Amino acid sequence: MEMTYTAQHNFIFDAFIVLTTTLLFKLLNFVLSSYGPVSSHVASSGKHLYWFNIMTSWVNSIVIGIGAVYCFYLFPDMSEFTFSKQYAASRFMICVCVGYFIYDTIVCLHKPQLDWVILLHHFLGFLTAGAIIISHRYATVLIVGMLGEVNLFSCTHDNL
Repeated sequence: MEMTYTAQHNFIFDAFIVLTTTLLFKLLNFVLSSYGPVSSHVASSGKHLYWFNIMTSWVNSIVIGIGAVYCFYLFPDMSEFTFSKQYAASRFMICVCVGYFIYDTIVCLHKPQLDWVILLHHFLGFLTAGAIIISHRYATVLIVGMLGEVNLFSCTHDNL
């Protein structure tokens, strides 16, 4: 059941996953902001849009964190850091991560005051994930980094 990607992997499929994920996160934020409950404290402070963005980030942390753990569950040899091997699940998770970065970058650019630290973080994420997608190498390193999303999930939960 080894599902590795070769150099002939279809980049159009990767782009499709990235764009679909971006649109799904935008749709999630729209649904949350249209129908999601807001506490009276958040509503009175005027930070309801910030709250919905944190909720969207929370969902991203859940998906990425569980996906990273699932990748290591499916393919235990990923822990050996075989840099030249990519699995379908790890490639999919990288594309989902890039999709969220695109969504969050768009949100950051629409804020009245730009947060340069987050934009730099997203730029570095684009560079890293882009290099991994193009080179077909080092996916394991990024999946290990995605394991940190499990911790971010609990940190984001504390902000809610």
